[in-house]
Amino acid sequence: MEFEKPVAEWKGKVQEIILSDKVIIGGEKGFPNYSFDEICPNRPAIAIEVNDVYPEKWPDTLKEVWDDTILKSPVERAKKAVEEFGADIIFFDMIGTHQDRENISAAQAAENMNSILRAVDTPVMIRPDGNFEKQNKVFTKCCELAKRQIIIGSAHEDNYRTITASALASNHYLIAEAPIDVNIQKQLNILITQMNFPIERIIMDPLTGGLGYGFEYTYSVMERIRLQTFNEDHYMIPPMICCVGQETWKVKEIRIEGEEFGSKSERGVYWETVTAIGLVLSGANIVVVRHPESVKQIKKFINSLYK
Repeated sequence: MEFEKPVAEWKGKVQEIILSDKVIIGGEKGFPNYSFDEICPNRPAIAIEVNDVYPEKWPDTLKEVWDDTILKSPVERAKKAVEEFGADIIFFDMIGTHQDRENISAAQAAENMNSILRAVDTPVMIRPDGNFEKQNKVFTKCCELAKRQIIIGSAHEDNYRTITASALASNHYLIAEAPIDVNIQKQLNILITQMNFPIERIIMDPLTGGLGYGFEYTYSVMERIRLQTFNEDHYMIPPMICCVGQETWKVKEIRIEGEEFGSKSERGVYWETVTAIGLVLSGANIVVVRHPESVKQIKKFINSLYK
């Protein structure tokens, strides 16, 4: 006896965003592993994290892959990420702008950003660090001086006005970040659009934990966000981004010694890869990682999923 497939007919869909000729995200009308429901037109993109200063807190097993000389040069890191490791997007995390760290000025941060923009032709995201006052200074200067369109992160419920106004004035994309909460995410999207910022230029960051560290809750929240999207909730149509690397490489299981736990270098890659794959299945359109081997494994999975 043949059974009829339980096909769901969704009316809503994720906003499609063309970040470059080669990188298009969104557009799906169903979950990526539910190909019997709807075909997802665009594959998730993989971003590699690049910092403006040397990442001292990274585990040695991760630093060794990049080489210390490369890690000290953001431009060389960005070029290597694209040319050798196959990054679709560069995620430029400006940890050096924090007022209690290097306290890099807004003008210097903008110059560092433009050095990356000149070095690679892929889409570039930027995210400054520090208190809201310092972040807003960097946001404003980077939006004003950017050599081409960029993705700015992140707008929060408590600090969204300056970044939204800056991104709107200079025609950039904007990341809206909410603390793993569907209602807060929707409210933030509403607040941003009330400033006349187009919903079509928003990318949502629901925040995530690494595998075993809140990942399951993130997965369920992202599914609920997407179910609202597919049920025609206009404020929940933006694509989603998940910063996987910064969460997975700090978990204790990656850092502890002992061969009984397996190779330390492999542990980190597996943790990052499995976390990213789970988030892709829950609707992530961009995953940000740190290890080049993770990029290979995640792309291999995405290719099998979208074959």
